[in-house]
This record gives sequence, C-alpha cells and structure tokens, in this order.
Amino acid sequence: MMTAETIEKVYRLSDDRLTPMMGAVLAYYAYRAYYMDGRCVWPSLATVASACFCDEKTVRRALARLCELGYMQVNPDQSWNARNPETGQWVRRGYRSKVYDVLVENFENLADEGDTERARERAECRHRGSGEGHDVGEHQTGQNVHPDEKPMIPTVFQTGQNVRSGK
Repeated sequence: MMTAETIEKVYRLSDDRLTPMMGAVLAYYAYRAYYMDGRCVWPSLATVASACFCDEKTVRRALARLCELGYMQVNPDQSWNARNPETGQWVRRGYRSKVYDVLVENFENLADEGDTERARERAECRHRGSGEGHDVGEHQTGQNVHPDEKPMIPTVFQTGQNVRSGK
C-alpha cells in the first residue's frame, strides 16, 4: 500500500490539464498500489468505477489521459495479475486486469504545503462569510460553521408552557 506521503503528493498535484475525475482515478490507483513508490496496481475497471462513483468508460478515458500525461503507465510485467489476490486461483488471460504504475517521480507541479494551507484557510473564510463587512473573528451558527470554531448559539428563553415547576 502507498504511504501517506505518496498519496499526499497526488492530492497536491497542481496541473490544469487534470479533471477532478482523473484526480480521483489517480488517487485510487495510488492508494491501491502494491509498492510504496506507486508500482504494480491492478484493480478491475468495475472496482475503480465503483470507488470513484463513475462509469467504467470514464475510468478508461481517465487512464488513457493519465498515461498520455505521464502520470501513469502500463506495467511491462503483466504477470502480477495472474492470480486472484483473494483466492490465489489462476485467472485466465482474457479475464485479467491490466497492471499499471503510478509514476510519482513525474509529479512536477506540486503545490507547496504552505500554499495548500493558505488556500484552505481562504476557502474557509469565503465559506463562512458571504458579502462585505464580514469579520474573520465573527462566529456564525448553522451548518456552515467550521468544526474548530465554537459557534455562538443563541439562548432560547423558556416560556411558561414548557417550564417545569421547581418543587
């Protein structure tokens, strides 16, 4: 399996040619790689499509484009998929998945960690405040409150209808 450092490189990859679906497919292949450097990964197209919430044709197109861009390649040793990893049974040639390599060494356009942190903070600020005059220190209530913030919850005054008498 991939290390957290390697999967982080996939998430920090900054390339305008990549679509969100291509990024999801690349991340899934990186996650499922046999070696820590991204080599030898062979999930079925149906498995990838299910994990990425898309169609198998979309996965095929994403794989073709990722190979074209140099982020993935077909592994020259296709014997990795000769046995079913769960059962150990031989898999007939026509039923084998193609083995790919994620080429992490070709990830040239990586955003700096600090840049991604600043971008996340700006996005959070935009998400919290809408419009002019929003104070960054101002707290909001509701579903758009960041989990690290302590929202100011207005107190509900009790009316005589729901108040228990204190005996």
